[in-house]
Amino acid sequence: MKYVALLRGINVGGKNRVEMKKLKFLFEELGFNNVTTYINSGNVIFEADDRNLIDKVSPAINQEFNLDTVTLILSKGQLKNIVGKIPKSWFSRTDWRHNVMFLWPEVDSRVILKEIENKDGVDEVVYAKGALLWATNKDELSRSGGQKLVGTKLYKNMTVRNLNTTLKIWELMQN
Repeated sequence: MKYVALLRGINVGGKNRVEMKKLKFLFEELGFNNVTTYINSGNVIFEADDRNLIDKVSPAINQEFNLDTVTLILSKGQLKNIVGKIPKSWFSRTDWRHNVMFLWPEVDSRVILKEIENKDGVDEVVYAKGALLWATNKDELSRSGGQKLVGTKLYKNMTVRNLNTTLKIWELMQN
């Protein structure tokens, strides 16, 4: 079965440096097959028969790279569901910034929509099981409710990829 591991907070501002070549090698050492990394933000596509992958992957990453980071693992089916919920309008709106905020299980609920500020004309937020799909008008970035998420419990329980990165990961999972 195909999976993607999304590492949170690596290679950001020169901190938590992880070489993708070494990360790929670690996944291969863990016994996973057809391992591919995509860009430097910690995206690893791989095949595995195991269950409880997070119990195997997260400690190995933290030990190997001397980190205290968290990793989210999604199956191909889970990512398919998220990608399928992306509003079609996003593909033609170049004046908006589009992000997929992948959620940790402990905060993954439609209820979180009540906790965030979604401003008309500034933000468009859609919940998909496993993610918040968040678009922001580029001219209104400073007014976005997304700015208020930084430092919150919710923010600490997610990892963000832009739309293009998410779609490329999905494409790589098809191969």
